[in-house]
Amino acid sequence: MEKKIFTVTYLILAGCSALFSQTTEKIDNSIGESYIMPVVLGLNAGMNNGWFNTSPASNLAGINVEFSVIGAGTFLKDHHKTFSSTEKMKLSDGSLDKIVAYLDPSIRSIVKDTLRNREMLIDVYGPTLFGSRNESINLHYAGEVITIMHDNVAQQVNVSALNIETEVRGLSIPVVPLAAMQLTLGTVAGTKASVRWLPPIKISDEAGYIKSLGFSIFHNPMAWFTKKPALDISLGITYNSLKIGSMIKSESNMFSLYASKKIGSKMVRIEPYIGGSMNNIRTSFNYGFRYEDASGNEFVEKVSVDSQQKNIFRMTIGAAAKLGVIQLSFDYNFSKLHSISGSFGFGF
Repeated sequence: MEKKIFTVTYLILAGCSALFSQTTEKIDNSIGESYIMPVVLGLNAGMNNGWFNTSPASNLAGINVEFSVIGAGTFLKDHHKTFSSTEKMKLSDGSLDKIVAYLDPSIRSIVKDTLRNREMLIDVYGPTLFGSRNESINLHYAGEVITIMHDNVAQQVNVSALNIETEVRGLSIPVVPLAAMQLTLGTVAGTKASVRWLPPIKISDEAGYIKSLGFSIFHNPMAWFTKKPALDISLGITYNSLKIGSMIKSESNMFSLYASKKIGSKMVRIEPYIGGSMNNIRTSFNYGFRYEDASGNEFVEKVSVDSQQKNIFRMTIGAAAKLGVIQLSFDYNFSKLHSISGSFGFGF
């Protein structure tokens, strides 16, 4: 799972670089936002996956130590894989040359200068970063009628349409993956605490380091009952953060309620569970690319996307299994974007 995350991170960087460098046109920030938005949405949906896999013991004191590796993936919907918008843009000299190529040579430079100094309405459409690798982003200029001065006489000119097919494509990736390690300690007064982390690992000089850190506390109020109910109830609060260099930063918190049932012995058992949670997530994406225009002027083009979602409800259905010291879990999460998570670890 970690290897897959690193691969996806490389691809995100490659996709962003392609967006700005493989087309002759200067890409507007809003186009970049549309292109990378699925990454932000996927991280938002997956940040709080996999925190719960078994309820705290329903006793006031005991020893419980668990270490596991958590993997999660968020499924994107079809409408997240393409985008379309109409933007005001200035086209490059190369594109303007194509537009005026059919005109009378005596007015080509006049028309070109007129168009060069104005923003033109451009239809932009194609795959997002996680869309199809078999499709590319297109820029379409529908043409228009403009007025120029030629030999001191006003003259109307029909400017032809132009379609620019860039080399920027999607990645054809169906899920946004996440992974981390988790250590859980308990049980005190029906409560256990977990720390989740991914140690700083260098992706590349350009991407920097990927790292994450979070914690959770789950409490089983059944610990205070002498006569134990049929189901364990777990109340939880979590915080999680993820950072990939200066490009991606995501923070989340979650308040949750789970019901579960342990079936079997202490050494061999299964524990189906169902729960609901309220999630608050904020993810920011920042990317800067050095761009050189047709005149040789160099500048940095920045794409910044900030997404904040509050009080997002999610329902989780899953099950955990214990085979001696080996612990496994898998669950499916229902929300605006569906996701899955699983864990493998050891505990006693």
